[in-house]
Amino acid sequence: MADAFTLIASVVLQSGVCGHVDDLFPAAFSERTRAFNRTGRKNAILTSLGSTLLDGPQWLRHWFIRNFITDGVTMRDLLADRSTLEAYLHAQTFGIWHVSGTCKMGGRDDASVMPDLPTAKTNLPTLMIAEKIADGLLRGRN
Repeated sequence: MADAFTLIASVVLQSGVCGHVDDLFPAAFSERTRAFNRTGRKNAILTSLGSTLLDGPQWLRHWFIRNFITDGVTMRDLLADRSTLEAYLHAQTFGIWHVSGTCKMGGRDDASVMPDLPTAKTNLPTLMIAEKIADGLLRGRN
């Protein structure tokens, strides 16, 4: 995972997608992030304020990211020291559920054909549905 993290970071940093290493930051699903995900008036105000700060001047965006999103961990720190990166990944990597729905969002090839939500990740069922549809389309050509 550390190799993949390093590779992705190097691609982003070298491709012009990210002009400065300070603008690329490691995001984690921290306790603070979990708290922001709770529905309520307070969080509506806080997330509105946070989005305003992120859209503000670069110095303000960096301050907000450093103090409220990354808890001071920077990409520069993680990319400079392999053991720091591995410790960070060990602490921040875990399984999580994926929000999904059956509301049609895309074209014919999305997962909205599912009558109910699966009680597991949606990737494999979506691939199975796509294979089934592809088989039907190929049979229709013959």
